[in-house]
Amino acid sequence: MADAKKVLADAKQKPVLLERIALLTDDIRLLNQRIAVKDSLITVYVARDGNNQAMIKALEDQKAIMQEQRKLFEDQLAGYEKLLRKYKRKQRWTAIGGTITTAAALYLFITK
Repeated sequence: MADAKKVLADAKQKPVLLERIALLTDDIRLLNQRIAVKDSLITVYVARDGNNQAMIKALEDQKAIMQEQRKLFEDQLAGYEKLLRKYKRKQRWTAIGGTITTAAALYLFITK
């Protein structure tokens, strides 16, 4: 019974991991767009009026914060992808082990 509960818990884990990966991918995409907007604003301010250093500095700080957030999201995404690969590997070996065990039990049942 304990093994059945573990298998059921593992089966529920895959959709959650896929959902988290999709959400993080969307978040990273949105952050990349926001960073691109900040870059364009910085270039506009520098080209138009290089004297407005306070605004340029604020935009650069916001851009740096967004880049840090993107790095955190990418690290989380890598962790979830690693968990998903681990889950898939475990599922594959469980299926192979179950097939071998069933075949061995069937062989023993037929021969004895």
